[in-house]
Amino acid sequence: MNNSGTTTRLLMGILASQNFTSCLLGDRSLSRRPMKRVSDPLALFGGEVQLAAAGTLPAVIRGHLLHGANYQLPVASAQLKSALLFAALLADRPSRIIEKLPTRNHTEIMLRQFGADVKTNGDREIIVHPAKALVARTLRVPGDISSAAFWLTAGTLVPHSQIRLSKVGLNPHRTGILKVLTRMGANLAITQRPADGEPIGDVVVRRGHLRPITLGPADIPDVIDELPLVALLAASVPGQSNIRGAGELRFKETDRIKATVAILRQLGVTVTELPDGMVITGKPDWQITDPVFDSFGDHRLGMMVAVAALKAKQPLFLANSAAIDVSYPRFFADLARLRR
Repeated sequence: MNNSGTTTRLLMGILASQNFTSCLLGDRSLSRRPMKRVSDPLALFGGEVQLAAAGTLPAVIRGHLLHGANYQLPVASAQLKSALLFAALLADRPSRIIEKLPTRNHTEIMLRQFGADVKTNGDREIIVHPAKALVARTLRVPGDISSAAFWLTAGTLVPHSQIRLSKVGLNPHRTGILKVLTRMGANLAITQRPADGEPIGDVVVRRGHLRPITLGPADIPDVIDELPLVALLAASVPGQSNIRGAGELRFKETDRIKATVAILRQLGVTVTELPDGMVITGKPDWQITDPVFDSFGDHRLGMMVAVAALKAKQPLFLANSAAIDVSYPRFFADLARLRR
């Protein structure tokens, strides 16, 4: 699985229903991430997943026919939900999955496009009927809004900027970063394009005049991957910003709360670390204490530092920059093109 938590958790849901045994391995970072949050609910469907003593990879999955189940997610996690949707799709009877809070619904949209019987009841209940077969389709995959978020942030921070992001995914459960940027006063123009599946469109971002923001638990699921960037934006705005209800960040490629706080403090910003977030007292001019930053082996934090360097008044240096290749191997090439 290398470094991919999404691949791991989704495959656990798929492999649990097969007629063979599988073993999933990860790199050092992925092997520290919690997997009981998937293996435990899969057991309610009859799944057999044996993890390491710490509840981490490697995972031995003894596949067999699963049974349908009713399950209420204890955390707002699209990865966990999607793993259970795949398991339910291959079970012997219908299943009912209830979310704690609505999360991104890419899996539900995709499965319907391939002919699966997946229905939603309200904004948190999903009913899945087993599928004997799916139907092949040709799909357009929109640009990833989580990758686009780095350019949205850069365009907001850097004077005289104007960046157009074309054919970006505008799924309402993924546009939390656009909503947060709008609330902070960013200068955005969004144009929808015709689509028969995932919503898609163009976004133009220009330098904006930002204000502090407060985010709570209800805001977090739609912006969970972009929170380090929100923190970076808050760090550049005079006043106090609060991020709460984001405890899930501690279980990413690294503890993103702890690491983000460390990066912001290195920029000379006052930050209070909380169990589920942080309080940031921003300022327009950073006093950088040490120009050598670490990605902590986390692709998103590495790109966050690169965006911060666009605003900094002195050169910044990034250690462990190869981590960025996990999700965006062309990042530095695109950055160089934008700076021409």
